[in-house]
Amino acid sequence: MGNIRKRRRDPLAREDVKKAHKRLLIRRGSSPGVAGEDKSLQAMHRRRRWIIQAALALAAVVAVVGTWLQSRHDVIPKPPKLYIPVGAPAPIFGDAASLPVGAREVADARLAGLAGLAEGSGLAQQTQLALAEEMKWPVEIENSIGMRFRLIPHSTFVVGTPDEAVQRAPDETARVAAIRRPVYMGMHEVTQAQWEAVMGAGTNPAELKGANRPVENVTWVECREFIAKLCEIEGVPRWSYRLPYEAEWEYACRAGTQTAWHCGDDDKQLPKYALFYRNVTASGTEPVGQRRPNAWGLHNMHGNVWEWCLEKFYYYEDLEVKDEVRRVIRGGNWHLEAVDCRSASRYRLPPLSHSNLLGFRVVRSIYRPAPPVFHPAEGDRAARERAQQDPLDAPVVPDEELFDVETPEVDVQEPQ
Repeated sequence: MGNIRKRRRDPLAREDVKKAHKRLLIRRGSSPGVAGEDKSLQAMHRRRRWIIQAALALAAVVAVVGTWLQSRHDVIPKPPKLYIPVGAPAPIFGDAASLPVGAREVADARLAGLAGLAEGSGLAQQTQLALAEEMKWPVEIENSIGMRFRLIPHSTFVVGTPDEAVQRAPDETARVAAIRRPVYMGMHEVTQAQWEAVMGAGTNPAELKGANRPVENVTWVECREFIAKLCEIEGVPRWSYRLPYEAEWEYACRAGTQTAWHCGDDDKQLPKYALFYRNVTASGTEPVGQRRPNAWGLHNMHGNVWEWCLEKFYYYEDLEVKDEVRRVIRGGNWHLEAVDCRSASRYRLPPLSHSNLLGFRVVRSIYRPAPPVFHPAEGDRAARERAQQDPLDAPVVPDEELFDVETPEVDVQEPQ
């Protein structure tokens, strides 16, 4: 007993007893102040756990619903929030304008902004303006179903890729090509709404639905049918609308540049101008015109969908050798890497091929079409001189299967 009393007198021992008694009271709920604080803390922890669990559950639901929505083909992707620089207003000719039959001048047309484009873009735009002023041809026109076209001047350029280029395919041997006739080229790829306006409601073949998205899943033959029907609707010669020649397509895509893309050789800048593998979403294609254009005002020349060209695939090394089956496709698509969306990148497919990667762009001819002429890349001075002749002096296309040779040379509505 003596030992016990001594322990109780010990200040440290008394303190241990007090702490043990306090813990006992807390467990029994006999200490209102401390116990209340503990219950309040427990309630706060429960609420916090409930909020965290609810947030996790909501996030899981959003993720599942988002994945489901993106997997649906009829979901229209939101336009990318990209700054698209614009240039000065394009010249307006009004009653003095010379217009292709069935077309109208776009009164609010603007020149393309040159910020970010590669060297040569400014000169190309000046050439476009000079031709417009000389011939009184508007820079931008619109046809009867709302398709818009931009004026492309004729000239020469180097098609393909130089031998020293890092990104180069074997079938891209550099040659000089003479584009002998000016044309109007589609400002955008043909959209699904435009397809139905020509071919009829319910005929849209696209897998990735959206009125302003490019029509895809079309064969080369179906593109030809669309063009023939468009000519019929507008009452113009069969050659008035067509697919672009391959060299004509590359010339329009480059718009005065000789770099890998019309925005330069750095693919880090390409997302501003193209939809391709690096920046695509689960929905695939996107509405046309949401990316920056080149110097001539053409959108989506890189990426989004491959574009059918008019002629069969041929080899730059030997122009007499042609692939008798497959047709040329250009521009890359939303499923390819940047290197496959270059201006010079070439592919080919049989004319009955179709997929959600394949679309097309239309050319509105001013004169009866004349195919480009190729010359060796070395010593191209003579080729450039020959290309400066009047475009009407160029021989016409003799292919009756593609064009109506009984129609007149020029399809321009002269001012009254």
